[in-house]
Amino acid sequence: MKTRISALLIIPLLLLGLAACSSGVPQEQLDAVNALLQEEQAKSSDLENRLKKAAHLEAARGLLADGWELPGAAVLAFGAAVQASDDTAIKASLSDLVQSFLSGLDSLPPELVGEALAAVQGSGDLQVAEKLQGFLFATASGSGGGVELLEVAQAVQDSDSQPLKQVIGNILETLLKAQEGVPDLAQAIADIASASTDPAVQQALQNLGLPPDEFVQQVQEQLEAAGVPALQDGFREAYLAGGNPSAFYDRVVGQQRQALGLPATEAPQ
Repeated sequence: MKTRISALLIIPLLLLGLAACSSGVPQEQLDAVNALLQEEQAKSSDLENRLKKAAHLEAARGLLADGWELPGAAVLAFGAAVQASDDTAIKASLSDLVQSFLSGLDSLPPELVGEALAAVQGSGDLQVAEKLQGFLFATASGSGGGVELLEVAQAVQDSDSQPLKQVIGNILETLLKAQEGVPDLAQAIADIASASTDPAVQQALQNLGLPPDEFVQQVQEQLEAAGVPALQDGFREAYLAGGNPSAFYDRVVGQQRQALGLPATEAPQ
């Protein structure tokens, strides 16, 4: 609306300037007209820039609010670390959690099973083949799957086959995306693992909590387009260990409100 008003003001100013040229209006009045015209153009340009800035900040805010999918490679590494740990309590808790998650699936998608079998056959790793067979049998018969999936994760992580790790990691990521309640699952995993004193488990948990590169790039692109250097500098630190993502999110919202000329906080209703 403000842009439209500015445009409406500019039209009579232009007409006045044309009339002045044909009627001998003094130069002082022409200068005043030009000054008003430039002022309105500056206001219009400023409003347009602030709206663009706010739009990019809104895109960044939306990304931060939605979060990111748990990356399959990090899930695989975390499961392997837990399975390799001497902490039997955390292994039992995580396998029960995974089993509960798997029970929400009617069956494993056939295309995922085919990809897993093809990857194992291509790697020639007998240990992974044995563990994967046990997992598929357990899920097909309804007798389990939690313990077996952790065993698959450890066997794959211990293998020397990067393609195998990639495929199994992608399968885990696909399973997570197909199931509702992933944020709750992530929180439950964090709650279980936080009680462990195993350094490898803690490191794997920390890596699991880091945003993937694709998410980081998407947010950074929006912050760069918004042109707020302080947010660009503080983004990565906010999501590292010991950072404060919630406070960073509030900073983005604060900058957006400032760009729109809104109060720093909502007035009480």
